[in-house]
Amino acid sequence: MQPPLSGIERGVDAPGLVLPAHFGDGRVAAAVFPIAYDRARELVSSPRLQPVQVFGGKALAVVCTFEYFDSPLGPYRELALGIVANCGPNHGPLSTLDLLSPRPNTGCWMLALPVTNETARQYGIELFGYPKSLASITVDHSSAACTTSVHDEGDLVLRAHIPLGMGPKIPVPCLVTYTTCAGDLLRTRIKTRWWVTLSRGGRATVEIGNLAHPLAQTLLQMNLPQSPLIVLHGERFRAILPAGERI
Repeated sequence: MQPPLSGIERGVDAPGLVLPAHFGDGRVAAAVFPIAYDRARELVSSPRLQPVQVFGGKALAVVCTFEYFDSPLGPYRELALGIVANCGPNHGPLSTLDLLSPRPNTGCWMLALPVTNETARQYGIELFGYPKSLASITVDHSSAACTTSVHDEGDLVLRAHIPLGMGPKIPVPCLVTYTTCAGDLLRTRIKTRWWVTLSRGGRATVEIGNLAHPLAQTLLQMNLPQSPLIVLHGERFRAILPAGERI
């Protein structure tokens, strides 16, 4: 079992992040929520992307905790908020199957990405346009649940509690993120070696602390329901982060 991580890490001294960057070990827990399609369309600011629409006319919002135990920048954690979107012609329910392909177009439009590592924050913004901000993040990860707390200058901003259930395991060969970098739409296909457990959503809770904080405001705009549609979780997360491609 990996040792617990908490607080903020400065990260290793690195004159430049060499891409592709290899992440040797990590742990991930994500909850996928159905939200109103019109709300998702407002949050995906690029007109070239379409939120994926699933049965019932809903879109999909993601709350995801990443714990990196072995990375080029040292150990750190981050919490991702995003909307599942696609730049291809098919953004209906069947487009979610694209997530299992080696070169998917379906991915996550990034809304917020607080991170505990200042070096990771800088490179994420400069190289990818990731909406990263420095925060203190603690993760309590057990076999039953993952609870992530985000603090900024000592104030609780949010606490996300995601129950981790049993279910089938499937390989995930690639994760895709969408961002805007230097005015261009950027698609980053992150190769992964990771088996993810899919489980029923159950009852997740997202507690908001400081309502005035930008991260809390983003969550309020997402207007998440109480129960996620599905939960994805797994250990031994390994990834290769390449340069993004402008599309």
